[in-house]
Amino acid sequence: MQVKHCVMDLREMIRLLEERQQRNIAAVREMDRDLTPTEEARFEVGFGLLADLVNDLRNMANGWEDAQPNYRVTERALKGDT
Repeated sequence: MQVKHCVMDLREMIRLLEERQQRNIAAVREMDRDLTPTEEARFEVGFGLLADLVNDLRNMANGWEDAQPNYRVTERALKGDT
């Protein structure tokens, strides 16, 4: 059950991060001026890092979901309920 809650929390975090990324991209597009090369590089790195984080969280959530039956088996084995 804990794994399910962790996965749900991760999915919510992913959703919030994706929304934040979309707002950031929209804000950059609405700027009245051209970005300097340094600013442009910072935005690219920042957006790339955020996208990587979202992908890592998504992979983690998927991995936990896939492994959930194994966690139950391990829990029972540790308790001696085989």
